[in-house]
Amino acid sequence: MRDFLIEYVNTHKSDWMIQPELVFGDDFQDCLMLKFGNPRTAIFAHMDSVGFTVRYDNQLVPIGSPDAEAGYVLVGEDSLGPISCKLGIDKEHHIFYEFGRGIDRGTELTFECDFRETDDFITSCYIDDRLGIYTALRVAETLKDGVIVFSCWEEHGGGSVPYLAKHIFERWNVRQALVSDITWVTDGVLHGEGVAISLRDKNIPRRQFLNRILAIAEESAIPFQLEVEASGSSDGRELQTSPYPFDWCFVGAPESGVHSPNEKVHKDDIIAMIALYETLMQTL
Repeated sequence: MRDFLIEYVNTHKSDWMIQPELVFGDDFQDCLMLKFGNPRTAIFAHMDSVGFTVRYDNQLVPIGSPDAEAGYVLVGEDSLGPISCKLGIDKEHHIFYEFGRGIDRGTELTFECDFRETDDFITSCYIDDRLGIYTALRVAETLKDGVIVFSCWEEHGGGSVPYLAKHIFERWNVRQALVSDITWVTDGVLHGEGVAISLRDKNIPRRQFLNRILAIAEESAIPFQLEVEASGSSDGRELQTSPYPFDWCFVGAPESGVHSPNEKVHKDDIIAMIALYETLMQTL
């Protein structure tokens, strides 16, 4: 994903308003940062996905919290070549793969992509967080001042955000962050009602920062809805627990079919998400 994004940026940046500095390398493992002008705020979008690791025999171990339903098609590649297999579940709810041969231990399997589009919705695997990445890249087209951070491991415990936060704080004195990620459709957050601004999940952002974001959103007239949850987490958790004084807020479109091959998002919510990010990055 990092190499794909580097190629994408290098191909398209000549059409952008500002040419960003690309920051990557061994010190940042598989992550990538784009620095524009004199940044005040960073956008964090994670590149990793849920999936499965092949264990022993035909057993599978989840990566993160993927939905597991018998019959899902999983794809990957090991030393013997490409893999397309089916997920199975036994009576004890153990998950395994069905394939014509053994698969190398440690092989990572992900959902087969079946992208579908209607007048109102897109449906696919890994909209979380490909849509967060897409939003950040759309914002990059007109961004004058800011940092876009493509992070790793959000789906299974984190670990990259602390050293990324250290760099953008100590190098560029950036201490505000927006988490460009995808949230869930719930009884209070619905398809087609606008981008969700999360007031809290398992973690609680600083109210002063939230109030600034809400005031900007109200003034913009961009459709948005407020999310309040007791669980769930994002790159914001690592920013909040870092030794740096970051303010952060999760802003993202809601999806149904979470962590399955059938993640579904309303197109109007995508439009609202991009528009609000453009406004926030200009104003904060």
